This record gives sequence, C-alpha cells and structure tokens, in this order.
Amino acid sequence: MGRGPGSPHQAPPVLASLRGPYLLHLGQAYPHKNLERLIQAFAQVAPAHPQLRLVLAGKPHPTESPQLQALVAELGLQPRVEFRAYVPASALPDLYRGALALVYPSLWEGFGLPVLEAMACGTPVITSVGSGTEEVAG
Repeated sequence: MGRGPGSPHQAPPVLASLRGPYLLHLGQAYPHKNLERLIQAFAQVAPAHPQLRLVLAGKPHPTESPQLQALVAELGLQPRVEFRAYVPASALPDLYRGALALVYPSLWEGFGLPVLEAMACGTPVITSVGSGTEEVAG
C-alpha cells in the first residue's frame, strides 16, 4: 500500500481491516452499475490470483444488494468479496490509493465521479465503454 499517506508500518484506519491487494468499486448498487457482471468477472480471475479481493463500497440497494450477496455466496466468493456500506468522505482517498484499481463497469453514467476521484488519487481505472465514464477516463 505504498501509494497511501501515513507511516509505512501502519495502515490508515479505513485500510486496516483490508487484507491483501484489492480491486475497488464505489457507488450504490443500482442495477445499471453492472455489479452482477463485475462479480462474475471477478469469479473468473480470482482462481489465478488467490490473494486478490473485491471491495464493493457504497450504500446498499434494497433489492439489488441481497441479490449480489446471494451471487457472491453461490460463486463461493464470500471470503474474497467485501461489501462496505458506508465509507466516510475523509477516508476515500486512502481507500482509492490502497486499491490496485477502481473497477467501474457501469452501463450508464452521466459523469462517473468515482472515476475522476480515483484518477486524482493516482489509482488506475477500469471502466466501461459507451457511457459518461468513458469520456471522463479518456
């Protein structure tokens, strides 16, 4: 986690509970965020990268979040996928900087602020083609 601020011997509090390298998605679990496909893609790459985790941070959606959690269980990814309901704004830079990449496969976005925030923190971004995120990410 060399890109994050603070002592190299002590992880920032928001990162303290994260074990190993992780990919990050930030945002509410609306259907257009395409998190089902993200979880399925993670299931395909996870066996080749046993330390890699997926962190899904953002406000839960009343119908989508339970379905996503069921998919994670069905795919046997519970120890590798973490749902974080709320992250204080002050902790977001550390969360972005600690990630290997922001993964933001949204099917539709007007802008996609997490893409810009991740880039401002020096974090690579993987995003979808054909929405506002493509334009923001360049």
